Amino acid sequence: MYPIVNLRYHKMDLHWYLRTLEEVVIRVLSSTFCIKATRLEGLTGVWVGNQKLAAIGIRVSRWVTYHGLALNVTRLVSVPTDSPMWHKEP
Repeated sequence: MYPIVNLRYHKMDLHWYLRTLEEVVIRVLSSTFCIKATRLEGLTGVWVGNQKLAAIGIRVSRWVTYHGLALNVTRLVSVPTDSPMWHKEP
């Protein structure tokens, strides 16, 4: 996901922006896939246990963000089988 955001219209604070991206991922994983993800103190990204599920890297020029985050979906293989992400064939 590569959001392009003009931080002048929000907060001109890169740490705030990184934490906001992390929060979006955490909420989507919880509401869509029933996955309990968290942040780890001092590290950027989103984690499930000790596995990094989302990596975040941004570029900012004149307070406009480029680049964004990558969600490692191969790590989702270990989610519970009753999670909505599993498609069951009839």
